[in-house]
Amino acid sequence: MRNFIKCAFSLVEGSCFGLRSFCADANNLPGIDHLDSDELDYILEKQKWIKRDDVVKDSFKFFARVMNFHFILDCDKPGWPALTRSWLVRDRLAHPKKVEDLAVDEREVADTHEGLQWFIGEADRLVKSPPKPFAA
Repeated sequence: MRNFIKCAFSLVEGSCFGLRSFCADANNLPGIDHLDSDELDYILEKQKWIKRDDVVKDSFKFFARVMNFHFILDCDKPGWPALTRSWLVRDRLAHPKKVEDLAVDEREVADTHEGLQWFIGEADRLVKSPPKPFAA
């Protein structure tokens, strides 16, 4: 169960890093909404780490902006709070303070599963989003 939670967050965090890295790489291409140097520094975490909730929200937001997609992350679905709850479990497992921190119960696994399903669904929705019309 611990490995499932760790792997789930490797997928979430790695996917978010990939989205932000794509934005930085695509920033020199013509026809996109270019990011300024402060935005680039932020998404590449050159100044400080991006906070837990903002990792997902901002990764999706900047990718949609750069790709000119009409997309808004849906954090009103039950999967979002499940993901945020399970992120605390992931943090506890990654940085245990006592032996009990390594214990995982069925509810925590269920939250991780629900949060992961939400994340994958939102990622699917993102890449299938219609582009915004270009201004003439």
